[in-house]
Amino acid sequence: VIVTARKFDRERQREYAVTVTATDQATDPLIGICQLNILILDQNDNSPKFENLRYEYFLREDTMIGTSFLRVAAHDDDFGTNAAITYTMSGEQPEYLRVNPLTGWVYVNQPISQRTYITREIVATDGGNRSSSVELAVTITNVKNQPPQWEKDTYSVVISENTVRDTPIV
Repeated sequence: VIVTARKFDRERQREYAVTVTATDQATDPLIGICQLNILILDQNDNSPKFENLRYEYFLREDTMIGTSFLRVAAHDDDFGTNAAITYTMSGEQPEYLRVNPLTGWVYVNQPISQRTYITREIVATDGGNRSSSVELAVTITNVKNQPPQWEKDTYSVVISENTVRDTPIV
């Protein structure tokens, strides 16, 4: 009979290889060896975790209905259905925004031109009904009052390692 000697955690180690040796008590003992491969099943002991602590986005007031603009993402350390995540959004009315339950993409559901700020809670729920939530804060920007645009997509600068603090570099 093989018995457990401790509590297992599938997230730390998923399988164990155990070698069992049996010896008889003869004068010239015979030895039998058996290799066991023990798989640890998953228990839904982890809640989903969002990649960000909070999501913020700036959205133009003339953004078309149906436009996806942000993807929220969570992961779960469990396995199989216990790790399958679905997304929901708090249901304040009107529903200016919605989230795709499978992909996490947030999209415009109703015209947002009359709003200046929208906050919603997004909930990630795993297959075992464990959940976590995160805040989504969307600032609606006026079409005529847009944030500044960068002249280039990227900037590269080379500076000396002994450059003193507050030296202009670009």
